[in-house]
Order: sequence, then structure tokens, then C-alpha cells
Amino acid sequence: MLRKEMQQLRIKSQNFQQEKIKQLNRNIIKYIKNSCSKNQILAFFWPLKFEPDIYQSLIYSVRKTYSIVLPKTLLKGQALEFYQWYPKAPMHMGFYKTFYPNTIILHPDVIFLPLLAFDRNGNRLGYGGGYYDRTLAIYPRAITVGIAYSYQEKSKIPIDKFDYQIDMIITEKEIIHSLKV
Repeated sequence: MLRKEMQQLRIKSQNFQQEKIKQLNRNIIKYIKNSCSKNQILAFFWPLKFEPDIYQSLIYSVRKTYSIVLPKTLLKGQALEFYQWYPKAPMHMGFYKTFYPNTIILHPDVIFLPLLAFDRNGNRLGYGGGYYDRTLAIYPRAITVGIAYSYQEKSKIPIDKFDYQIDMIITEKEIIHSLKV
């Protein structure tokens, strides 16, 4: 029910998103400058329709010589694989109309992931496929950073035993250090 409600809200909020995307990218870049080292591999996502356009953050990261990877969505029930990305990397369409580069597999130290909804405890709502939960299980030491707009915040996100909390959330308004419980 909440997932459907948040998907509809995201569609209705397109104008808001277009106005706020520059500030969201500024906050992502601020986080990278202040919290990431050049030897870390940063995993981003290639946005689906209605997800934040974080392309400027990818370009900034490449220009500053960070190693960037993007996920490849595999068959249902599997974790994501991460492939190195650079601006001229050949891109391929994967499952669910996701795009990934056809390059080498690398293992991320920081994982930026799209959120449908979140709370300040680091609980998140995705699309329900469990891809990121399975992926985070494989990378327990990775720093996890959710990307969302402020309107996607809820007071409490329902969770189950397979859900992983994230360390941080970046919105157009702020960088939130989650209160993991």
C-alpha cells in the first residue's frame, strides 16, 4: 500500500523534482568531497523514470578520478553486479529497463541507492524486488547512502527481517546520518 502511494506521489512530483535536482546533486557532491576517498569505489545507479537524475554527480566523480560503478540487474532472486562506468562506456539495457555499462566488474565501497521512501532510522522502501537487500548482504562493510527527495520521508517505514538499513540519506535539503536501530 505504501509502495503504491509513494510511486504515485513520485509521478505527481515531477515539477518539484526538476526544480530541486541541482541542489540534490550539490548535496551528493558535498558528501563525496567530505566523506569519500579516491581509493574507494563508488556505486551509483542509472536512474529509471521518476528517479533523481544524478548524472552531474557521476560526471563530478569521474572528473575527480573516483572509480565509478553502476549496477546490472540480474534474474529475480539474485544480487546486483557492479560494472565500471565512465562517460563513454558502452551501455546496455538490462531487466526492468535499467542500463548498465558493458565493462569490468568491480566491488563497491560506497553504494548510492535510489529510495522510494525512507525514515530517519535508515529504513527504506524500494520497488519490492529485494535486489538491494540481497546486494547489501554481500557487501556488509559498504557505506550505504540513499538518494531521495525530502517529500519521500515518512515517520516510519515498515520493515521485515530481510530489509537492510542504510547509513545515510541525501535529499535536496540535507544529508541525514541515519539513526540505525
